[in-house]
Amino acid sequence: MKPDAEPDSLFRVHACPAKINKYLACVLLLIPILLNAEDNFINNGFRFLAVNPSPRSVAMGGTSSSFNPEGNMIYNNPAIINNFDMTTLSISSIKYFADQAFFNSSLIIKTKTRNFGILFSQYSTPDFMEYYKFNEHGSLFKNRNMTIGLSSGISFSKAVLLGVNIKYMRNSFYIYEKSFLVLDTGLIYEYIKDNASFGISINNLGLDVQYEKLQAINLPAELRLNASKQLERLAIASVELCKELSGIYQISLGLEIFPGNVISPRAGYAISGNLHGLKLGAGLLLDIDSIQIKGDYAYNFSVDLQMNHWLGISLLFP
Repeated sequence: MKPDAEPDSLFRVHACPAKINKYLACVLLLIPILLNAEDNFINNGFRFLAVNPSPRSVAMGGTSSSFNPEGNMIYNNPAIINNFDMTTLSISSIKYFADQAFFNSSLIIKTKTRNFGILFSQYSTPDFMEYYKFNEHGSLFKNRNMTIGLSSGISFSKAVLLGVNIKYMRNSFYIYEKSFLVLDTGLIYEYIKDNASFGISINNLGLDVQYEKLQAINLPAELRLNASKQLERLAIASVELCKELSGIYQISLGLEIFPGNVISPRAGYAISGNLHGLKLGAGLLLDIDSIQIKGDYAYNFSVDLQMNHWLGISLLFP
């Protein structure tokens, strides 16, 4: 998994066209809205949106570096889809506390002009798991979700990368069920001189969700700001600020090193947030004929939720 390509193929040409300024301005205008977003995701069946689907990202503290990406990282920042040079199928499974079950997958299709993606994920929790507080009365309820989405990326002057996910969600909790559309959007700016990249993404944008017999619920938006740097092609360091769905600001640090071409150890630390603490993991790369097989693993030493396992596998096709 060591990035052995020449720098010109790893980093985009440094250029920023004027027309991208409008997009960036819109993104910046949305940030104050996100900072004042209501914290209601836990009590309204949106807990699944708070779980990071990428083992590589988790192992690096929760950061989403655009260098050497793993397929399911496009859930965190859709613009990462532009950095795949091969058609990639990624699947991840998460063993979470209290028998919550997560399955995430993405198929990134490489074309001559741009990359496209197909997203599919499922989440379920045991009937006794979730706690719902409504009108000051508590009742246990089950939470189920299915997400199907499309992703697309585009680059401007090979330096500014844009991406968008459009997701159809079918969500149920307790006796309520609803379908709705969600939009994720991301931007990455890459610097060839400094071997660095900067990313911003805003996820879970959409209209209020109106469950039957309940008042409308605001979708819990998520903001991510990331900076990454490749260190002499021997390691990747990443730092990220994330406004979590709970309203807490999480600061994450991550490091991936490349001692060889097969195994890449990873470590990260989340200074704050719901899942703060140490994370460890590794990536594995195998070449079989013209197909590459990547394995990703993360181990989360969570202070609050004990230890959790993230496991993923990716197939890369020429």
